[in-house]
Amino acid sequence: MKRLLSTVVLLFGFFACSYGQHIGLTGNLYAALQNWSKVGDGSDSKIGFGGGGMVGLALVFDSSMTFAVGPHVAYNSWTADYSKKSVSFAENVVFNMEDAGSEASLLLDDIAVFMGVGESKMEAYYTLKGGTKVPYPTLDGKKAKYTTAGLSYNLSPLFIGVCVHSYADFAKDASRIEFRLGLHL
Repeated sequence: MKRLLSTVVLLFGFFACSYGQHIGLTGNLYAALQNWSKVGDGSDSKIGFGGGGMVGLALVFDSSMTFAVGPHVAYNSWTADYSKKSVSFAENVVFNMEDAGSEASLLLDDIAVFMGVGESKMEAYYTLKGGTKVPYPTLDGKKAKYTTAGLSYNLSPLFIGVCVHSYADFAKDASRIEFRLGLHL
């Protein structure tokens, strides 16, 4: 990881010096409304919430084009209320995904295209009606790879965006579409 970061900084410095561009720091913080379409049963809400951000290096070509790369972290959550289901011993069911990876973006005027990869840790449990928290043994604490890609529109200093967030293997049902509202740093 250190070697990759050093290489990115070196390449950014080379391009900045060679072509008269400048290097800066960039980042964002966002809140996300999410559609978890494959979790729960048919009667469960598919809406989840999340938040995250990215801080990284930016290579500014001119006032209308910037390329940025850096680490990205996010926390995403989906909960279903099972307290009113006739054959359930659970109060609720919870899936949380803790994402950590890297993200790259290209900002052209007010439109940004971004993509990222990383690893996510799943927290999956249900709470019994007596209040006992019971983890799902085949899911809780497991790690999965993820990819994300999306578009955003800059409303300086705010942005709105949409992305597809996909997980691999056992976590594929946690894949979702996100609608983001955030702040550029």
